[in-house]
Amino acid sequence: MSDELKMCPFCGGEGEGIRVDTTKMWTGMSDVIISAKVIHWCTREQGQPQTAIQVKGKTVQDAIDKWNTRRYVSE
Repeated sequence: MSDELKMCPFCGGEGEGIRVDTTKMWTGMSDVIISAKVIHWCTREQGQPQTAIQVKGKTVQDAIDKWNTRRYVSE
């Protein structure tokens, strides 16, 4: 899959407002990524609380693939 992140499906935000964070564990010889998450703070609307959207995965690519997945419900 692609390393490019799609815009937020809720607010349309993109770019700098979306980031990938990793959690690492020291194995005694090197750091190993044990989980990753894509996090985005949606733009605050008047009268609404600010919302953080997070998608977690076991690897960076897994988290990005999950973020980029869109499920549409037909009406």
